[in-house]
Amino acid sequence: MTGLRVALGVACITLASCGGGAAQAAPPAPAVEVEEEGDGRVTLVLTEDAAERLALETSLVPSAAPHGVPESAVVYDAAGHAWIYLERASLTYAREAVEVVEVAAGTAVLAHGPPANSRVVVVGAMELYGAETGIGGDH
Repeated sequence: MTGLRVALGVACITLASCGGGAAQAAPPAPAVEVEEEGDGRVTLVLTEDAAERLALETSLVPSAAPHGVPESAVVYDAAGHAWIYLERASLTYAREAVEVVEVAAGTAVLAHGPPANSRVVVVGAMELYGAETGIGGDH
């Protein structure tokens, strides 16, 4: 019987320290902050930890062919609209609408932009979309 009392005593101490009347810590800050701009664009600001978990990779849009991006950079939403994520600053990405004219040899040819010498997310774009919308995760 003594062993049982010790085990219950430890359990009671443990439960009491988990918030039984004590002030609880604030929930952790979100890994991704979503900022909606008035023109329909969306900007995502990631924590360093979130960026590391997503393992994002970007590619420079060449000045010679500003209307072509790697096919992996294009994300399609449920309505069939095409989007890309451009790196605006460290840990900051903007989702922008694009119109895909054709896909050939792994390159999506776009009707317009993105601007030459901008950086587009080529690995992890779908994960960014999921983080933004809550699709595919425990949000």
